[in-house]
Amino acid sequence: MFRKQINYDRAVSPVIGVILMVAITVILAAIIGSFVLNLGSDLSETSPQAQFSIDYEDDNAIITHEGGDTILEDSVFVTVNGDEPESISFSSDSLRAGGTITFEADRDDDIRLIWENNAGDRTSTLFRN
Repeated sequence: MFRKQINYDRAVSPVIGVILMVAITVILAAIIGSFVLNLGSDLSETSPQAQFSIDYEDDNAIITHEGGDTILEDSVFVTVNGDEPESISFSSDSLRAGGTITFEADRDDDIRLIWENNAGDRTSTLFRN
């Protein structure tokens, strides 16, 4: 009698092809969806990570950048008791390790160093006494 050899490997190739096509479709849909919904824009600009200390001299408070990321002058501001102070002086155009911010404040005031992104729609508190 004749023996018929059955090859079970023939169905594997089309199944793997279908699974790969579904995976590619899902990945492309996720990428296109993130661009359409503008989900990737917030990832590019995260708040800087830095350490700060504060000292008081006469009627002035001096915040010193102890280490971490460099922060541009136009992206950071200080609030005293919820209000912006009248005069803030930076030691340079960017706040890097060793740099200082000087402004009028008392030891009892609630002082916050706040970072704002370029678009102005996102803020983060970097330091609070």
